[in-house]
Amino acid sequence: MLARTEWFCVSPMKRIALATCIILASGASAYTQCPAPQYRKGIVWEDSKSTVNMYISIRLRDFSPSRLVCLAKSLRERYRDRKSITIYIFSSREAAKHWVSMQQEETRKHAELGAEMHGAYFCDADKHEEYLLIIPDPRKSYIGAPFDTRIDLPISGTPQCRLQMNSRCLLAFRHPNYPSEALKVKASGTVTLTGTITRDGKMTDVRIAEAAANPPEGRASLANSTLENLKAWRFEPAQHKDAVRITYSYKIDASLASKGQVDVDFALPSQIVIRSNPPAN
Repeated sequence: MLARTEWFCVSPMKRIALATCIILASGASAYTQCPAPQYRKGIVWEDSKSTVNMYISIRLRDFSPSRLVCLAKSLRERYRDRKSITIYIFSSREAAKHWVSMQQEETRKHAELGAEMHGAYFCDADKHEEYLLIIPDPRKSYIGAPFDTRIDLPISGTPQCRLQMNSRCLLAFRHPNYPSEALKVKASGTVTLTGTITRDGKMTDVRIAEAAANPPEGRASLANSTLENLKAWRFEPAQHKDAVRITYSYKIDASLASKGQVDVDFALPSQIVIRSNPPAN
C-alpha cells in the first residue's frame, strides 16, 4: 500500500489504475462496504481542472462520523483528478442552494440558512492534507472552535466526536445562551433535565428534574431557556434509545473580559456551564 504522502504524488492516471487494482483484489466494491449518503449539489463556486469548491446537502442523520467518512471517500473518487477539493455540507437543500458566507447585511433568513451547515470536507494535494469537519453549532464555528470535530483522513478505527453522549455524536444544537431576564436580576443557578435520545437521534420526553436560582425570580427564565435548548439537540441514529440526565449551570462571572460576554463549556454527558458578565444596566 502507498503511504498517504506518496499517494498524492502519484499521477491521476496511475491513481485510477491503482484504485482499480485494489478494488479488484478485494473482490468487492469499496462502496458496498462503505455506502455513501446521497447528496444534492447546491452552489458550485468553482469547478475547474484543478479545483472544485461547492455546497452540497445531505440529511442531518447522515452527519455521523462513519457516514461522513463514506461520503468523503465517494467525493475523493469523484474528483480524484483535482488538486483542491472544498465542499461545505448542509442539512438543508435550500441552504446549500442559497446561503452566501459574506453578506453585507445579516438577515434572519440568512442566519437560519447558515445554521444548516453542519459539515465540511477538504482535500489539498499540495499540502498532503485531507480531513472532515463535523460542525454541530455553525454560528460558533471557526478555526480551532471548541465544538467542532476534525477527522483527519484516511482514518483507521472508529472516528469519535468531540461532543457525544453514550458514544453518539451530537450533530446539531442551538447554542446555549444566558437568558436576558436572568441577567437583568443577575441570577445564577442550576437546571437539571432528564430526557431520552430516540433511535433516530431526536430528544424526547425532556423534563425539568430540578431547578434553583439566586435570586429566586430568575428561576423561571433559566428553566424555560434550558428546556427549549435541550429539546433542539440532535444526535446520530442508533439501534437503541438512550436516557439523558444533564445539568445546566448558570454563573455570573464579572471576570470575563467584556460586558455581555457569554462563555459555554461542555462537560458531557452530565453538565454544561454557562458563564456571563452581565451588561451594564
